[in-house]
Amino acid sequence: MYQKLKECKSIKEIYEVIPEEFYEKCAVVLIFFMNMVIVVESLTKIIYNKGSYWNVMQNYNLLGKICLIYVIIYIGSRLCKLKSDEINKHFKNNTWDFCFLMLFLLSVVSVSVAHNKTEAINGDWFRQNGIRAYVVYLSLYIIGKIINTEKYKRFIFWTITIASTLQGILIYKGYVNDTGRYAGIFGNSNHCGYFMTMAIFAMIGLLATEKNLIAKCIMTVIYGFNIMCLIFNNTFGCYLAVIAGIVFYVVVSAVKNRKSYRLMYYILMYIHIIFVFVMISIITDMHTGIVSNNFNITGNDIVKVTDRSEDAGNAGTGRWRLWIHAMKIIKKKPILGCGPENIQFEPGYKNEPHNEFIQIAAEHGVPACLFYILGLITLMIRKIRNLKNESEYTIICGAIVFVYLVSSMFGVMMFYTAVFYYIFLGMVSNDRNSTQYDNIGKNT
Repeated sequence: MYQKLKECKSIKEIYEVIPEEFYEKCAVVLIFFMNMVIVVESLTKIIYNKGSYWNVMQNYNLLGKICLIYVIIYIGSRLCKLKSDEINKHFKNNTWDFCFLMLFLLSVVSVSVAHNKTEAINGDWFRQNGIRAYVVYLSLYIIGKIINTEKYKRFIFWTITIASTLQGILIYKGYVNDTGRYAGIFGNSNHCGYFMTMAIFAMIGLLATEKNLIAKCIMTVIYGFNIMCLIFNNTFGCYLAVIAGIVFYVVVSAVKNRKSYRLMYYILMYIHIIFVFVMISIITDMHTGIVSNNFNITGNDIVKVTDRSEDAGNAGTGRWRLWIHAMKIIKKKPILGCGPENIQFEPGYKNEPHNEFIQIAAEHGVPACLFYILGLITLMIRKIRNLKNESEYTIICGAIVFVYLVSSMFGVMMFYTAVFYYIFLGMVSNDRNSTQYDNIGKNT
């Protein structure tokens, strides 16, 4: 290929020489480095107690720029090969891509109405979730769409599993030493919880697709350890998201495989996943009381809200009050919102609403939020209709997207956790990942 590149006389000829596999491999490498940033900082924290979430954020800013440059090059290659009518056909057949593009464009426009345009562009020092982050999100979404080969998806599952397990070690050390630090390398325990929630379903994917019995046993231990550490992390919204995600995965996978000759294998695998989760939850709760206590608190909070008690604002550790306040911003500025990262500059408001959908509507406007929801719905409908042709890896990526969306209803969208969501969302949206068969379960 190098010799052919030397002979090229135009950019178009260069694009024609570079094979499609090259872009896919580059995409995998970029995602690998994003996971390795967490791995390196985690090992630094474990060994030297010096790891910092700030280093993670800064490295992600650098990687985000590299991803953007890479995506610009990739889009250039696609435009050289596609005709205008094919571009129109793509958006017609992939409605969700048009919806996500409109979300991005409206987010850019919303900067114009922001009180603090500097933070609307760059984000604040903590979340760094301004429009610059949305540029990276769009880039990572496209990078996810490039990845089609299942061995690469499996490789990504493994890297995020390793990163999450290291977070679990840090959380376990914090719990045993009673340091009160249950955030791993992340700046807040909630942020660590969002990351681990997605990673746990990568582990479920590895459990579901692993054919070697010894490797399956090792992955079971890793899966169980991460569930235990997620409970120690004490982010109950993430724990509920895992429960919802397991139900989602079992139902969707069971519907897809209901006529498979390997149906018994899948049934045993579903039982295995559920059994490990339930037993780890029971055993951990017997020693800590975290799960049962959180269920009691949540039940009491629901009663407070439904009864409209004076203390209802404190429900969900104050989230209900934040949601109500954000809804006032939406009512006041429904079209373009208050601008990215600008809720804190609205009179009387100091914090994000801790609900991604409400946050998008408040910061970018109701139309942007509706495009986001419509994109997710149209993508889900397409995948359900084509479920019999989807691979098990695509279903797992769909489960990862689902659990993030559930957990995001209780949390703040953070630059260094949302990046993984958009990668997996891109993987799900790739129509090329449909297969007529898969080899999962053979020789098991």
